[in-house]
Amino acid sequence: MQIKDFFLNTPVFRYEEFNFFMKNKNKKMTQYNINRMLHYHIKAGNIVHIRKNLYGTILNNNWIDPYLIAAKATKNAVLGYHTALEIYGFAYTTFNELVYLSHRAAPAFEFQNQSFRATLEPKNLIKNKKEMMFVDEIQRDSITIKVTSLERTIVDILDRPNLAGGFEEIFRSFERIISFDAEKIVSYALALNKGSTIAKIGYFLSSQPEYSKVDNSILNKLKPYIPKSPHYMDKTKKSKFYSEWNLLVPLEIIEKKWEEPNEDYI
Repeated sequence: MQIKDFFLNTPVFRYEEFNFFMKNKNKKMTQYNINRMLHYHIKAGNIVHIRKNLYGTILNNNWIDPYLIAAKATKNAVLGYHTALEIYGFAYTTFNELVYLSHRAAPAFEFQNQSFRATLEPKNLIKNKKEMMFVDEIQRDSITIKVTSLERTIVDILDRPNLAGGFEEIFRSFERIISFDAEKIVSYALALNKGSTIAKIGYFLSSQPEYSKVDNSILNKLKPYIPKSPHYMDKTKKSKFYSEWNLLVPLEIIEKKWEEPNEDYI
């Protein structure tokens, strides 16, 4: 494979990948020459330096897929939260900020008028070495990228709604999801081991429409771990108390106030 073929087949790549390719191509290749080759192709307009150790191909197109950029932003990047919803096609709104999970802190950056934000893996997953729990690999433009599974994404978003645009955006997006594995959702929620999040998951699963109703035997697995005292999903909103989950849910979520006015509430 020639260098330009590598660029065309790898529209976003990390320095380590290019380094491996060059040394595999010529075992005598020095680091100095590899760096010179990169700088040559940047000046030639074949590739662009996006951020430290990250490059994109612009041989035939000046636009670079932002999801690939986020997925390659660090060695261990995993697309998550609202960005994962966008990948699955369930996001109500497309954001100009992409979020990826990383084992280590990484600075935010911008490229092509879009923002890229890293967030650390949940503490309890790190503690128990379960960072890759329910992480899927998918193909996008011939590149393998990592993304949290739909079930993990649902839990992660309810755990940190600020990374998904707030509850209106979240529940508008969730309405588009017609099927999921409730057992996986419960399993992951319990792995996070956060009572407030488990309560929100309990409410979400128990409020599903008839066609995707969740069996009580699954819901009962969550109940021993809900908060001991009532928890507000949003203290700034008028809420209704659900004793089953010890949770106060904003009325705008219950009543879906973002929809057309319902005569029951007029």
